[in-house]
Amino acid sequence: MSSLADMTERHAAMLARLADAAERVAMKHAERALTCDDPKIEASATAAFHRAARSARQCAALEAKLRRDAEQTGRDCLAREARELTFQVHHRRSQIGAATEHLIRTETASEAEAERLCDELDDLLDIEALTEGFLTEHLPAQVTRLCKALGINGIEVLAVLPDPSPLVGEGGLPSRSDEGSLRTLNSS
Repeated sequence: MSSLADMTERHAAMLARLADAAERVAMKHAERALTCDDPKIEASATAAFHRAARSARQCAALEAKLRRDAEQTGRDCLAREARELTFQVHHRRSQIGAATEHLIRTETASEAEAERLCDELDDLLDIEALTEGFLTEHLPAQVTRLCKALGINGIEVLAVLPDPSPLVGEGGLPSRSDEGSLRTLNSS
């Protein structure tokens, strides 16, 4: 990435020098065309002025394009990071929700009570997803904490996996094979 930034910086500096030179040449030919009495020299100086002025305008347009491209690249990078974070939160929410809902459905006496707890779980997950440690907290610890918050007692969640690191792609969120790694014991 550094070489791309260096190249962009070199190109911007080169365009600035070319624009400055083109402007000076254009102004020289403009002055020459305005002060000359010979029609042939005036026509030649006017044509040279137009060419140099066009070159200066092209340099200015390229500088503006470089700036727009750099700004667009920055916006694209931010959008990509936001999409990745949204994906990670959604994935983690699905993992926690599936594990906790399974425990709710196996540990509650009635379907109505299970539905009420699942609705409550959705609300808790909405709040949890906004917390700083949502993506980094150990999955079984989150599930256990949510079960306690929902009033599901007598359950211990054992992790078969080591703690996941915080980022997807760096050994972060558990993979699909890890989702089935939660085991529950009813301590009643």
